[in-house]
Amino acid sequence: MGEPLIRSFDDFDQLLQRIDTARNPYLFDTNLKYGLFLRHILLKGTHDETLYVSVGEAEWVYGFLSRLLQETTSEDNKPKFSKLAILHLSKEAAERFEKEKRLSVNFYGRMNGNIEGLKKLSSVNKIKFCSILCEDIPNFHGYMFGNWVLKGEWKRDNSGTYGVRTSLEAFNRNKNEWDFELFNKMFDRNKINWISNNA
Repeated sequence: MGEPLIRSFDDFDQLLQRIDTARNPYLFDTNLKYGLFLRHILLKGTHDETLYVSVGEAEWVYGFLSRLLQETTSEDNKPKFSKLAILHLSKEAAERFEKEKRLSVNFYGRMNGNIEGLKKLSSVNKIKFCSILCEDIPNFHGYMFGNWVLKGEWKRDNSGTYGVRTSLEAFNRNKNEWDFELFNKMFDRNKINWISNNA
């Protein structure tokens, strides 16, 4: 069962400690809950990190980061990431899966619009950005920041198409090194070509 809605940073610090010492990953069953968790770790980081995101259509993360960066404008409370890496399906793969009815109609169009939005958002906020293309549906969707991972699996809905509207497991690398590396290795560092927005 997911955690009741958490309202303060003190509560979050207690939750982080519980997850950090837990033997098994912690399940967040709604995007509101894992959104609060993600917001907390992005704001409470101690130094600049890369935020790695494996997306479906990227609609949720685009809206989430847009709101977060708009709300946190001072240097003291800005999110602690200076690079944003987005793993997503290539145009060819997405359109092929659309034809095979493995993805919903116009999946690529929606995804591409959100990726372009994330690219512009990064530019405005002087965050380095990169896209990492994949030719098959990734093993997981979710987020990696520092030693923290939030991950879920793509699942078919009632129409038979794949999507990422699922619960997410949260865990720390210190207790789940093997699962951490499974998520981490999806982001092939040889394919990263940063677009610098700091000029």
